[in-house]
Amino acid sequence: MNYCSLIGTNSIEYTYELCLSAIMLRASDIHLDILEYEAMVTLRIGTNLSYRTSISHEVARSIIGRIKVLARLRLDINDKSQDGSFMFEARDTKAYIRVSTAPTFFGENVVCRIFSNSIDLFDLNHIGLQKEELETLTESLHKDSGLILVSGPTGSGKTTTLYACLKHLMNQSRVIVTLEDPVEVVIPNIRQIVVHQDNGFGFSNALRSVLRQDPDVIMVGEIRDRETAELAIQAALTGHLVLATIHAVSALGIIDRLNSMGIKSDTCAQVINLLISQRKISLRESKGDSKVVFEIVNFNQKFKSRLMFADGSGSGSLAQTIREEGILLLKDRMENLFHEGLISRDEMNKYMR
Repeated sequence: MNYCSLIGTNSIEYTYELCLSAIMLRASDIHLDILEYEAMVTLRIGTNLSYRTSISHEVARSIIGRIKVLARLRLDINDKSQDGSFMFEARDTKAYIRVSTAPTFFGENVVCRIFSNSIDLFDLNHIGLQKEELETLTESLHKDSGLILVSGPTGSGKTTTLYACLKHLMNQSRVIVTLEDPVEVVIPNIRQIVVHQDNGFGFSNALRSVLRQDPDVIMVGEIRDRETAELAIQAALTGHLVLATIHAVSALGIIDRLNSMGIKSDTCAQVINLLISQRKISLRESKGDSKVVFEIVNFNQKFKSRLMFADGSGSGSLAQTIREEGILLLKDRMENLFHEGLISRDEMNKYMR
């Protein structure tokens, strides 16, 4: 797509049309890269970078300047990274756009992550869960305490999954508090706390503070370190339902990740309710743009007992339980999608290791 055919010469018009076009095309990200002789605008749609077009340095600088103004970033700083956000409204469209800038060799690079700003669009029935997966997740959400952990790479839909969980919980009489960096969707009747890692108010400090505010449900944007993990576990052990994301390569890999932070397997066994790993995959042409595929492990008593006596082997002790429980791993899901003709062999092979 040639964006220049859609826009006027004004930087405000250019930025407006660029954001609107990206939203209409259901892009998750806008990339604006400064190269040696030109600049490049690219959209990420599904898992693919698409609609790449070149623009002049002059036009690129005007767009970057306008985006920085909207995101309340300093215009005089282009040799350091900056993060900000703004609300985009046009016609019947409304979105939250998170902005990240970074200095590169040829100039300032900008990436805009696009989020819907309506909690109404986050629904457990519409995020890609299979029927049995939906039942497993909603059952865990109805528990009074315990830990639900979600893993997956950037752009896999973890935020969507967590917000869909929060929307489901809004229908119950429970006090819900979130710790986010940044707040990506404003949710009515939920206490949303902005975490500022650089200012000394990181996830661990925020979580410690929140526990004194009598919450029933706590959503932690990300468990990044041992202190946050220990506080989240303590909260889950003392009558709170805790939802959080964590970086891991698979659902069972979450246990290994916690072990690497110094959390013992027997502690994991006591507190975990549900483990989720998810990926956004590219579908074949004419089948749609993308799809989120889930790997969900309901941490029932069989899993808890085996992990409790794992003798330091972590998730490795649970492979047999996975088979006994008939749980489909990501590679199993991908193989099924390939045989159904929904994905290519190359896409399947990414997950067959």
